[in-house]
Parts: sequence; C-alpha cells; structure tokens
Amino acid sequence: YCHQLQFTITTNITSSIFPTLHQPYYELTQLINQCVKNNNIEQRWIPLINWIESKLNINPSILNIIEIKVMLLLNIYYNYYCNAQLKSLDHLLIIIENTIFQLSDEERRVFRILLKPEQYMIGYIKENNHIDKNYLNNLFKVDCQDDDELPIRHILVNLLAMILLSGKENPFWTFLFQPLKLEETFGFGSTANSPIRRTGVHYDCGCIISETGALVPFSMGSILSVPSVYIVYFATFGAMAWHLLLFESSVQNLYNCILAKNAIDSKVVTECMAGDSIRTKVCHFIRARLLSTYHFLSIQFNQNDACLLLNRCFELFTKFSRQENQNSWIKPIYKTINEKNEAEQEFQNKIFYLTHQKLIDYKKLINLIQTQSPLQTKLQEYIIQMPIIIDFIHFKTELYNPELNQLPLTILKRLLDSFDFLKITRYIYALSQFHILLHRTFTQLIEREEFLTITLKQLYERVHQSSNHFYEINQKNKYYTIIQNGIEAINAYHKFTNGQIRPGACDTTQLFQTISMETPINYLVETDNYDEGDIIMRIL
Repeated sequence: YCHQLQFTITTNITSSIFPTLHQPYYELTQLINQCVKNNNIEQRWIPLINWIESKLNINPSILNIIEIKVMLLLNIYYNYYCNAQLKSLDHLLIIIENTIFQLSDEERRVFRILLKPEQYMIGYIKENNHIDKNYLNNLFKVDCQDDDELPIRHILVNLLAMILLSGKENPFWTFLFQPLKLEETFGFGSTANSPIRRTGVHYDCGCIISETGALVPFSMGSILSVPSVYIVYFATFGAMAWHLLLFESSVQNLYNCILAKNAIDSKVVTECMAGDSIRTKVCHFIRARLLSTYHFLSIQFNQNDACLLLNRCFELFTKFSRQENQNSWIKPIYKTINEKNEAEQEFQNKIFYLTHQKLIDYKKLINLIQTQSPLQTKLQEYIIQMPIIIDFIHFKTELYNPELNQLPLTILKRLLDSFDFLKITRYIYALSQFHILLHRTFTQLIEREEFLTITLKQLYERVHQSSNHFYEINQKNKYYTIIQNGIEAINAYHKFTNGQIRPGACDTTQLFQTISMETPINYLVETDNYDEGDIIMRIL
C-alpha cells in the first residue's frame, strides 16, 4: 500500500490530501470490475458512462472531469496493467476517446500507452533484446517481475497522474510534455546559476548527486537540501522518463537540448551509459537518476517510507498547484534565478517538511489497513515507537527544517554543504606543482614552432634525453610523480564538475576534457587567449 496514492487504498479520509476522492475511487473500482464481467461488448461500458455523467451532473458538483480521468487512469494501472489483465479492458480506449471525456492530446497519449502499451508506448519491448537492452522500457513491460524496481514504476505512474491533475501551470508538466520550453529558463532544482542552454549548461549539469548521496553544487549554493532534493529530482527526471515513453521526438527534445550530450556519451567507466543507440543511452541516463534518488531516499529512511514520502509529496504539491491564487510560486517555467530560488524554498518548507512531519500518521494508516488482528496492531504500534539510530544525515535533515529558521545556523549549514567541495581542494598542491613544473622547468625544452603539437609524453621523454648532470635520476622520478598527480587532479575536477569549467569563451561556462600523457602541452599552459587552454590555472 505504501506505493499507492492515499485515496486509492482506503475510504478512510484520516490525514487525507484529497478527501473527496476516496469514496468515488472505491465506487469506480467496483464498477469497472462489474463491467469487465459483462460479456456483451456493446453494453459493457454503459454503466461506467452513466456513473460518470451522474457524478458530473450533481449539483453542487463533487468531482470534475479531470479528477475522474485520473481515478480511471490509476484504476487501469493498479488493477489491470499490474496484473497483466489489459485484455479484459478491450474497447475501453474507444469509449474513452469517443464519449464525454473530451481528452486533450496529452491525456490521449497517456490512456493509449496504459491501455495498449505494445501498440502506443515508444520503444515497448515485445521480445528481449540482449544486444541493446533498454532498462526503462523493460520496467514498463506488462509482465515485469522485478520486485526491486517495480515500486519505482508505481511511483512514476502516481507522478504522471498527479501531473495531469495539477494541470499545465506547474514545472513537472513542462518537463513531461513540453521540455523544449525549459531552454533559456532556470531548471527547478538545479544548482546552476545560469539558464538551460544546449550550447552551455544543461539541466542535469546542476543536478549531480555524489556516490555518497550528497548534493554537489555546480555554481551556487543550493536552496534545496538532502533529502528534499531527492524528491524534486525524482519528479523532474521521472517526468522526462514519461516524455521518452510518450513522444517519438523525445530523444531529439532532450539529448543535447535539456540533457548534456557529453554526460550521456561519456566513456568513463563509472559514468558510461549502457546501450548502443542514443535512445537507449538517454533512457538509461534518466533511469540511473531515478534509481539513485530512490535508493538514497530508501537508505536514509527505508523503502516503504521512501515510497510514502514521494507519493505524499506529489499529492501535496498537486493540491498546492490547484490553488493557483494562493501559491504563485508554482510556475510552469522559471524565468529568473530569484523565481526559481523562491519556488525551491517554498517546496522544501511547505511540501517536503510538511509531509515529513506527517509521515508517522501516514504510516499508522497503512499499518491499520494491513493489520488483521488487535495483537498485530499492538505489535506494529510498539515497533513504530522504538527509537531509531540517529545518523549524520538525520541531523542535516532536521537542520533545514523551517521550524529552525529563527536560529543562527547559516555558517553551520554552509560548512556541512561544503564537504564535497572541501574534499576537492586537496588537489590544490598537486595542481600548483604541475603548473610550476610546466611553466618554469619544462618550457625551456620547447621550441616556439612546436608549442601547438608537442604532447606531455613527448616533453617528458625529452627530459630523459637531457644531460645527466642537469637532470638527476631522482629528479626525473620526482617530475614523473608531479605529472601523474597533476593528471589525477585535473581528471578528478572534471568528474566533480561534470566536465564544466569557467571562464570559457565570452566568459561563459564551457566543456573541457580529461587529460593523459598524450594531451598537447598547449592545452595545459598559458596561451595568448585567456579563455583557451591554461586548464591548470583555470581550475586553480
């Protein structure tokens, strides 16, 4: 039950975000179950149409048409898609497309891929492809049995339903249906202080989670903190995952426009994306970010709590999105950095922390549904009340609680957020030695006309060929160590910044490459152009 939206699991409206949807969802579930048992195909779905019309014609109205569409979508998924029983819903798509639903283009695409995934879902895999395996499409196979990843699929469907219920005036809708509109705007959740550009900083460049689960700031301090940032990244990358499943042009819309081409095409062992085709790599790139945010959230809490947090945050954000007059911070795009920062602060305070504080109430409700005897109930209550082991991440989570804003904790917050950056500063000494070696010691061995072509390896070999009285053996070994440490430092910085460096041409961020002994020397040392080469000093 933790992986479902609250109004789909019980008629109990305790702590409910959408109290008016519980009873209608239950009624709809029972009604569809009756319809599928009717062998008369022409008459099968008439009770459903009558029920919908009756709900819409009640005065005062309790439900609107979009709420009914979302409830129907979730019914289809949980009761038929997940149980591989879509054939029992034959002709329902025709009814939905040609009756009172009046589907938008976006809604039509969604119902088509959930009712007939083999026909309409982009990249749906009918037979296993072991050569170019697409893990995102594998997840949406009707017969998928991967218990570790199925909860992610459930949450993605919940996210899709909540985006449809929210409407077009929220950022997740834009990520899902109109990602190209994100260009020249500030990406929700990104730590970059520049807009998304296909020739500059892409959305994912500012959304880096380290191997330890820490948020790696790109060019500014982040408004969002761990773990609330996991919720945002699951939503934005989850929305893009749906874009890949819904639109033929999805790869063209995302690859090198919103997502960094160099990150997707990376050949580095720790970053290399699975697959041969660009589509497979993009799918794997997005799936990897869904997995990382979900698993880091599960590690901090547990799998059930992670599902509850994600789902309830999406529900609450949807509720806020529908109250446009009260929540002007929710926008489809953010044109200024201040707008984005305000939205992130509001999301963290009003969505994540409010949900986090109510987590125990949501868990009690789940336990009440699952327990079947008074003894089980008492045992579950006892387990909930047991103390947990407090880790450093729990301390950081509470540190950003808006209830503590009145305390003077700014310096402490900045220090804790800077740990990953402070780790990279250990390379300063190695870079400084490398810079001095190239500019003061090795330059005398280079002729002007060969400056643009000679490599680091060729230059080092030239040192070996020099007279022994000038270059002692131990000195040569020292030079080699400095070079190797310098290469390690530059490549570590490349990984830390996802291959981005400033200043670039016209003082904008640009990409730079990892180096080796085969790297031309002019790439490393000072040149006549301040925004070309000179990688060592620019990193320093």
